[in-house]
Amino acid sequence: MQRRRGLLYSVLLAVALLTGCSTQGQTESPALARIAETGELRVCSTGDYRPLTHLAPDGTWSGIDVDMAGDLATELGARTTMVETTWSPLLDDVVAGKCDIAVGGVSITADRAERAAFTVPYLQDGKTPIVRCPDVEQFRTVAEINRPGVRAVVNPGGPNERFARPWLG
Repeated sequence: MQRRRGLLYSVLLAVALLTGCSTQGQTESPALARIAETGELRVCSTGDYRPLTHLAPDGTWSGIDVDMAGDLATELGARTTMVETTWSPLLDDVVAGKCDIAVGGVSITADRAERAAFTVPYLQDGKTPIVRCPDVEQFRTVAEINRPGVRAVVNPGGPNERFARPWLG
């Protein structure tokens, strides 16, 4: 419970930072005022990054970050509204006000940090290939993956694609 509260406060900080980036000198950000007025926390996510977020075919959302966003909404006296997006327009959706925060394994990159604020990460990982168990010994390095006859799949529009393009040409 203590860890979850720490994660919750990280997400709460996201709301304060993301919605307050351009409101220096104001006591309350416009997004927090809108959340208080409407009783709704709008949360953008791709829903394709288990275990952080998952959008099921029936439209239900699940995942660690979905749970934390729900906790945050409760703390703010609001309900959670999940807003489906894709990786390419994710930051644009936040900056344009389509949602109040974004969750689901959003990588902190220099170009994103120029346009929005981020919480202290609660999870740090790197790029890890996923292969079938019988093939694991064949693909231990990028060089072993980047060879003729090997097909690599990456989610389009985000940092994973930008990482893969120069390495898996």
